[in-house]
Amino acid sequence: MQRWEPRTGQELAKFHVGPLLLDGKPDVMIAPGPAPNEVAVIVLGNPVVRIVDITTGKIT
Repeated sequence: MQRWEPRTGQELAKFHVGPLLLDGKPDVMIAPGPAPNEVAVIVLGNPVVRIVDITTGKIT
């Protein structure tokens, strides 16, 4: 997952969701998180919703 500045084309943040996937299957949904720079990562088949700060990579 990447975040870009549309005016300049500069990459602002990058987060690799691979470690969160079950058996490496790309069954994942990403939605806006509860705070700026956060996203909710939902792995299908896993009841846990992870909140990821895309600027730091911190997973909660």
